[in-house]
Amino acid sequence: MKRNDVDRYQRVQSQLEAFHREFEGLAKKTPNAALNTFKLKIVNQAIDDANGVLGKDFLPIRDFAQFNDEELPSNSDVSMVLAQYLEAMEVLRCRNIKRDSIGRWYWDVDDADHESMQAAEPRMGMRLD
Repeated sequence: MKRNDVDRYQRVQSQLEAFHREFEGLAKKTPNAALNTFKLKIVNQAIDDANGVLGKDFLPIRDFAQFNDEELPSNSDVSMVLAQYLEAMEVLRCRNIKRDSIGRWYWDVDDADHESMQAAEPRMGMRLD
């Protein structure tokens, strides 16, 4: 990875987490309510950005690229899909971070000093291979 890839990853990850929190709350209140076209458009943009970050090797759902605008998904559909994308993003992150000799985690980037690219440790149970 390069520094720009990490910056892009972090931006997309943050956006996915925010959308997931929102739709998780909506799914608890009205799980079967359909999205309006505005929400669908911005969710699809976030998913498209995530697809670009993840690449074909880390896509979480086979044969899924975006929600269909002709069949509006429900709040629970969106929440479930976003959860899968967040897991895939964490797998990608774990494959691109390392621990230094004193136990600090950092992004394994080609074009930056690792000390400037600190990372959080992997989530419990996440494999690093």
